[in-house]
Amino acid sequence: MEYLHIIMATYPIDIIDINLEIIEYLLRQCLQDPNDLVRKAARVVFVNQYEKTFALRADRFFHNLESCTKKAIVNERDC
Repeated sequence: MEYLHIIMATYPIDIIDINLEIIEYLLRQCLQDPNDLVRKAARVVFVNQYEKTFALRADRFFHNLESCTKKAIVNERDC
């Protein structure tokens, strides 16, 4: 998960944009991971980096998540 955070924080937007499907796949897998810390880190990346950089795409991504994952992300936004 820390690699995804590093990618989102340091790579140029055009490189991330080219590989956005892979990043979304990784983010989705991390949001569903059995480890609580991995899920927490994925929510932080989603709220603090992905959502701010790719707002429209993040909105579509968010609406395709399970309801319990959506609730956890909304709680993360409020923190």
